[in-house]
Amino acid sequence: MLSNRHVAIALALVVLVALAGCTDDFGGGSEESYGIGETAELGQENTTIAVTVDDYRFADSYEAADGSGGTQTVTAPDGEQFLFVQVTVENVGNEDGATPAVAVRPRNTTASDPAGAPTWATDGLYRSIRPLPTGESRTGWVRATVADNVTEADAEIAFSTDILVTSGEYKWLLVADDDEE
Repeated sequence: MLSNRHVAIALALVVLVALAGCTDDFGGGSEESYGIGETAELGQENTTIAVTVDDYRFADSYEAADGSGGTQTVTAPDGEQFLFVQVTVENVGNEDGATPAVAVRPRNTTASDPAGAPTWATDGLYRSIRPLPTGESRTGWVRATVADNVTEADAEIAFSTDILVTSGEYKWLLVADDDEE
């Protein structure tokens, strides 16, 4: 009887070790994180996409084109601010692919983002899941609406090779781990 319990415990441990390798994180479950200017490669089905978070800025308001040749001021809702994150993706593989999905947290999902890129964002807004032929790159800004007390240390960015961004894919930080307190 005792040996059956040992066998059951040993089998449970084998199953747990095998499951430990299964994770939603990209990069095989790596605990790595990336900072501003650092590039990581995401494997897609047939190609590889290099992803870099280039820059960021917070804003309470910004100027955007109004559709009639003029500009309009877009203001964050009370108690919130805009977080803009500039990203560059490049297809470094040998096959055509797609721009990865992106998400920024913390994000107030009850706030709706107004239409229009800021006038200073000359490369426009980043668009997820768009064709990205081999050798080509795209740069753009991701806009998130966050609470007005969110700082650089609170924000994380995630990229996914499919539409669903999971919690394990939040790997890009606006400040390095050692800068956080």
